[in-house]
Amino acid sequence: MKTMICGVPFVIKQEKTNTFNEGVLGEISLKESEIRIKEELSKELQDSVLIHEYLHGILDMNGYHNESSNEQLINCLRNELYQAGFRVPTYE
Repeated sequence: MKTMICGVPFVIKQEKTNTFNEGVLGEISLKESEIRIKEELSKELQDSVLIHEYLHGILDMNGYHNESSNEQLINCLRNELYQAGFRVPTYE
């Protein structure tokens, strides 16, 4: 599965818990153009984590590094977008 962020295709991967640091549910790599999410999470939580990482990508790729490092801001935006029904557009 893939998504586009700022015109760049990102591969979305589901991976086992032991590949993540403790407390991390997902992460984005701009260098590798990929988003990794824990595979054992519920579909709802995976969707929420994907929005979270997508927001990091949008902000970082547009030069808003300080804003992207503000987890409180990212979580606030993610929560509202998820509750409003937004889902990250994906394709195969």
